[in-house]
Amino acid sequence: MAEDKAKKRRLKTQVKKRGATSSESEKGASSSDPEVNIVLIGYRRAGKTTAGNIMLSKNSFSRQKTFQSEQQHGLVAGRQVVVVDTPGWDWDHDLEETPELDWQIVQSVHTHCSKVAPVVFLLVVRAAFPFKEINKRITEEYLQLLGDSVWNHTIVLFTTGGWMDDIDIELHIESEGDALQWLVEKCGNRYHVLDTKGKKEDVQVPELMRKIEQVVANNKSCPFELDKEICERFERKSSTVSNQTSQMLQGSRKYRSMSLIRPKMDDGYDDDDGYCSAESLQSSSTPFLR
Repeated sequence: MAEDKAKKRRLKTQVKKRGATSSESEKGASSSDPEVNIVLIGYRRAGKTTAGNIMLSKNSFSRQKTFQSEQQHGLVAGRQVVVVDTPGWDWDHDLEETPELDWQIVQSVHTHCSKVAPVVFLLVVRAAFPFKEINKRITEEYLQLLGDSVWNHTIVLFTTGGWMDDIDIELHIESEGDALQWLVEKCGNRYHVLDTKGKKEDVQVPELMRKIEQVVANNKSCPFELDKEICERFERKSSTVSNQTSQMLQGSRKYRSMSLIRPKMDDGYDDDDGYCSAESLQSSSTPFLR
C-alpha cells in the first residue's frame, strides 16, 4: 500500500521536474536575475545551519545554537542568494510557550530579506525524527505567522546524517503517516533530500537550487510580502523593544556610576553576576507578536 503511494508520488514529482527542466532550458540563471532570499526554518537540531553551510560551500554560519536570525550572501549554482538562518522551535512547545520565536521568524523576513527579491522558505525536517500530529500543529502555527501565502513559497528539506544514504524519500513520506503527508502536500508536493554529511552536495545542491528556481518562477519572481496586519504588529513590537532598551541603557549607566562608590562585597559572586547588561538587550530582546 505504502509502496504504491510512494510510486505515485515519485511519478508526480518526476513529471513536475521534467516540466521545470524544459522551462529552464529556455532561461538559465543570469547575472541580471535578482538575488534569491532563502530562509531556513524548522525545528531545533533539524540541520538548518548545516544545510545553509552546505549550500554556500563554506562554514558561513556558526555551528553553535542559533539564537538570532543571521544572513549570509553567496553564489549557488550561478545564482546570487541571501541565505537566512533562523532559530529553531522546540518539538513540543507551541507559540504560547515560546513567544520570543514569533519575533525571530517574522524578523527573518522583515529585516533580512530584500523587499524587491523573491523569497523561498526551506522548511527543514530531519528525516530520522518522527513527524507526528503535535509537530504538524506546531509547524502550522509558526508558519501562519507569515500569512497563508507562505506555503506557496515553501519547500520541505529533509536532512539526513549519512546513515540514510539510500533513503527512499517517497516511501518514507508514505510510511511516516498522515502528518508528514499533510506537510508535503501543503507545500505543493515540493521536497528535497540533503545529506548533511556533505557527501552528495555536488548533486544535491544544484538540484535543490533548481527546485528553488521553480518556486520563484511559480510565484512569477515576485517578492514575498508579509500580511499588512503582521507588519503593523511587528512595527509596534519593534518600537516597544526600542523604548525598553533605551530605558535599560539609562538604568545601566546609573547602576555603573553607583557601583564605582559601593564597597567590594566578598559574597562569592563576581561583580557582573546577577544582571544582564542593557547593551546585550539590544540584540537579545525579542518581543512576541499577538
